[in-house]
Amino acid sequence: MFISTILVFISFSKVAIITYLILNTYYLLINTKLDCQLCKLARVIGLLILSLIFFTAKTDPLTIDKRIELMKNSITIIFRHPIFGVGLGSYLVEQAKFSSKFYLFFNQPVHNIFLLFIAETGLIIGGFILYRLIDLLIQRRLTKDQWLLIFVIFFTGFFDHYWLTLQQNFLLLGLVMGVILYRGVSVD
Repeated sequence: MFISTILVFISFSKVAIITYLILNTYYLLINTKLDCQLCKLARVIGLLILSLIFFTAKTDPLTIDKRIELMKNSITIIFRHPIFGVGLGSYLVEQAKFSSKFYLFFNQPVHNIFLLFIAETGLIIGGFILYRLIDLLIQRRLTKDQWLLIFVIFFTGFFDHYWLTLQQNFLLLGLVMGVILYRGVSVD
């Protein structure tokens, strides 16, 4: 758990840190079996202070403007290729056709897994897959912990693309979904 915590913070991903802070605050306040309220409060304040240290780190001041530009470009791509999209893994080829108002802005995917997925697969295939996934999640009667995992993926996916573009996260996504959707196999 310690290594996971360190990795979240040294990623400098503000969304990952916020998600970590929300989930740990929830856990510390609700699920911790400590009788000492001061101890619970001290843990939450400690996490908050640690998070604030990483939030004060200097980052690109134009990051929000760049992300908005990428979102506008992805919506344009979806409108240009609404039925079948640009094809899996072909988003950057289409994104490269747009000029940027930012000097030395490297070609990168939109920071939203849902826009990226629909742009690559189109409204028909992407919409069908998302519909089936949501329908499957609703039918499964998931536990609270499973819904928290889904929340983490969806929340971080709204603000970054790494669930679909980094190999380790793509594999982790498959593992997490497999664990969540697994139904016990009967030996009989």
